[in-house]
Amino acid sequence: MRQLRFTAVHEDGQHLVLTDPGDGEECLVEIDERLRDAVRGRRSGIGEHPAQALTPRTVQAMMRAGESAEEVAAATGWPVDRVQRYEAPILAEREHVATLAQRCEVRGRAADGTERPTLESRVRERLTARGVDPDLARWDASRPEGGQWTVLVGFVAGNRERRAAWRFDPAARHVEALDDEARWLSEDEQALPGGAGGYAGLGGDGT
Repeated sequence: MRQLRFTAVHEDGQHLVLTDPGDGEECLVEIDERLRDAVRGRRSGIGEHPAQALTPRTVQAMMRAGESAEEVAAATGWPVDRVQRYEAPILAEREHVATLAQRCEVRGRAADGTERPTLESRVRERLTARGVDPDLARWDASRPEGGQWTVLVGFVAGNRERRAAWRFDPAARHVEALDDEARWLSEDEQALPGGAGGYAGLGGDGT
């Protein structure tokens, strides 16, 4: 039986390129359902994702789930510049979702007591209170295939890189804190142990 060696994924994303080690002749194999069934649940030898993942749609799903173009390239074997062709609309989508989440109202009153705060205004208020420049906070959003959106904010405090995460329902315009950092940044003072000033999530030095 003639033995071929896997070489690459064809640029159309629908075929594998196989090479005869003897004479260097190349062959194309379509990534069809039978092949997908054969490799499903196994490592395919072309990265951590099976052959079924090697389509533009699935590459975009990986980026929507939060992976960078470099991480997707490393996992799939695609060149980084090829992955980046599909990156712009996904990054725009993630930015849009993060912006929608920042506009969600959270419980309690704003610092001046005049109106119900948004997630963005509450986070800015809490970061400023701890001496963290809120303009340097980095917002993002991610969603695994078939899952829910998670909204993230990253910032530096106490000489450490920190991150807070919320579950976000775009239809209901509702955010739910998923970790202590997010609870400290967004929940009403009355809901926090010792009030907002007593939360030690940013470190013992209060920053």
